[in-house]
Amino acid sequence: MAAKKAEAASAKTPEAGAVLITIKNGCTGCHSVDASPLTGPTWFGLYGSQVELADGTSLIADDAYITESILEHYGKEVAGFAPTIMPPYVFTEEENRGHHRIYQDFEVILQRLES
Repeated sequence: MAAKKAEAASAKTPEAGAVLITIKNGCTGCHSVDASPLTGPTWFGLYGSQVELADGTSLIADDAYITESILEHYGKEVAGFAPTIMPPYVFTEEENRGHHRIYQDFEVILQRLES
């Protein structure tokens, strides 16, 4: 009960909902926030950076790319990390109602991780 109250209280900050989702879904088990090498690409310095893709193309990690990577992560695989082994993310009904805010909050987190 205390954990649920703490979770509800922490979800009131701007990006806390996105943080809770990444923790609940184990995202940081594969994606580091400090540039440490893990199974998936690091989030540190990702936002606004050039991302080399497995197909030889590159793009800028902007809001659209980040949202797409969460929902359709098999579409654009990062070079050195293909094939993608990331499990699909399915929003709960409550998360689905606020998913645009969750993306925005997650993008704020990534912007703060810029090198």
